[in-house]
Amino acid sequence: MRASIQAEKRTEDNKSSLRKLRAEGRLPAVVYGSKSDSLVVHVSTKDVRKQMQIGRTELIDLNIKGVGTYPVMLGEIQNDGLTSELLHIDFRRIEMNTMIKMKIQISFHGDPVGVKEGGIIQTIENHVEVEGLPANMPSVIDADVSGLGIGDRLSASDLTLPDNLTLTSEPDMLIASVIVPRALKAETDDEEATTEAPVAEETTEPVA
Repeated sequence: MRASIQAEKRTEDNKSSLRKLRAEGRLPAVVYGSKSDSLVVHVSTKDVRKQMQIGRTELIDLNIKGVGTYPVMLGEIQNDGLTSELLHIDFRRIEMNTMIKMKIQISFHGDPVGVKEGGIIQTIENHVEVEGLPANMPSVIDADVSGLGIGDRLSASDLTLPDNLTLTSEPDMLIASVIVPRALKAETDDEEATTEAPVAEETTEPVA
């Protein structure tokens, strides 16, 4: 069952009315979609924060009083750079029978073999873009890194996606790798240099 958020239409859009809404625990919002006119509404700030914790790719039923219920996803979120107070949110209206592209968070799990051997796991990307129907969009995509040894790489094409999703990120986009720590690499290079260094031959000078 999808989560739902209650909304009410906004009748005023000036700065003083927006400040008043925020003081009352309400968050100004806009509902937009490619095939419909935008609607200006306000919602509970508490409900939005809760939904942000659940996931940005989850479908939500937005119940607008006196208007109707629409399937939406969280869009752009604006907040105060100093206080982190939420200032405004966009809700993206979703057509359930239309394919969409979404960036999905990657959930890494497993202990890489290379880390046990002294390497360091390095994550380069935390999201991957996929295409599919809205109802099939997951909150996260799992990435098992347990098999990565030192020097191994995990690319976008290595991720296991559900059959109903298509990868739209570049297949060779680097997701994670196990690298050699600088100290260990320097120590290894010193050992190799010592091993490869030529040994000077001893010579005996004739006695006059």
